[in-house]
Amino acid sequence: LPPPPRGGPHAPPPPRLAPPATPRVKTGTTLRWNHPAADDLWKTCRTMSPAHVDYDLIPYYVFADGVRTAFDKTCVRIGKETYRAVVLPGVEFIPAAVVERLRAFYNAGGIVVALNRLPTASCNGQEDERVCEAIEEIWGASASNQGHSAVQSHDQVGAYLAGLKVPDVRTPPGLERLLYCHRQLHGKDLYFFNNTGADQIATVVELHGVCGVPSLWNPVTGEIVQAPTYSLHKDMVRLELYLGEYESSFVVDDPDGPSL
Repeated sequence: LPPPPRGGPHAPPPPRLAPPATPRVKTGTTLRWNHPAADDLWKTCRTMSPAHVDYDLIPYYVFADGVRTAFDKTCVRIGKETYRAVVLPGVEFIPAAVVERLRAFYNAGGIVVALNRLPTASCNGQEDERVCEAIEEIWGASASNQGHSAVQSHDQVGAYLAGLKVPDVRTPPGLERLLYCHRQLHGKDLYFFNNTGADQIATVVELHGVCGVPSLWNPVTGEIVQAPTYSLHKDMVRLELYLGEYESSFVVDDPDGPSL
């Protein structure tokens, strides 16, 4: 998975994804391509990206650390990053401390989504009761209903998150080869669009939560031009985007930028 542009925080609200752990995966283990846990993590990444969901992979030990990971109302804060949802890959085993933190986030009004199935046991085999209790209080009859929880299949999670207004970029349905990520830096919104296919893309994208003049930055030549065709709406910019085969482009929305 290519790394997104760094140097600025996520533009909320992107989901956050925690990688799997099982009794067969210990701290420091190298997950080779054919390991079941690595395969499940890859399936999850392959699902989130074509669904136009911006995300980061967060280790369990970071999410379970109350100092490094804090809950601010319905958001998760890790360093300078802010996340509106947690997506848990389909795992059977999970550390008790992690699922208890998920419960705390859910009770604070957060969005928690499990892919395909719910965990049923702890990683060390000694804390199964704690895991089952927390799972029941997020997804079961004992849930507080303070947040949003769901179990979604890989092919439905994108639509589910879109229904919760999580995506900040909207593209026409079925255009899975167009991937993007979104950051905020120095008061500007930066988007990186990538055509992962051999056919050119000519489409209209909607950038939600912004209201500035968009410009196109060529990552190869460094050329910067104002977007030739766009329209401004309330809290949204509609932009015509053209990408050749395997071509990428930065779109920068500057709320203070002049229209040329």
